[in-house]
Amino acid sequence: LWVDGAQWHPYTATANDGFKAVTATAAPSSVTWAMGDGHATTCAGPGVPWRPGVDQSYCSYTYATSSVHQAQVSSDVNNRPYPVSVVVTYEVTWTCAGQCGGVAGGTVGPVNGPISQMPLVVGEIQTVVTG
Repeated sequence: LWVDGAQWHPYTATANDGFKAVTATAAPSSVTWAMGDGHATTCAGPGVPWRPGVDQSYCSYTYATSSVHQAQVSSDVNNRPYPVSVVVTYEVTWTCAGQCGGVAGGTVGPVNGPISQMPLVVGEIQTVVTG
């Protein structure tokens, strides 16, 4: 699982009223994937894009069943995806410069970004036997 690594960076905005300037910074801290089968997984970074021959990255998920029993979403009888959603959580801090009433900054805490969704058809499940 991965999100675009180019977007995994802090975002900063400043507001100025002529007497003080308040700067807020939102730094990504984790990404949570709802896998559409009732399970979710949270990763501490953006993940690593899939490459042939690489089985897993530090951010991965293995489905226990195919998506064959999901609702059909088109005229194609095989188009039965899991509805996967992802949200990035940001740690938000702020600082104040100027006439700030003695308060120089603080932490807003974790804030979730917008949720993105995508359909994912899981067409084959393989069994791995160990031991």
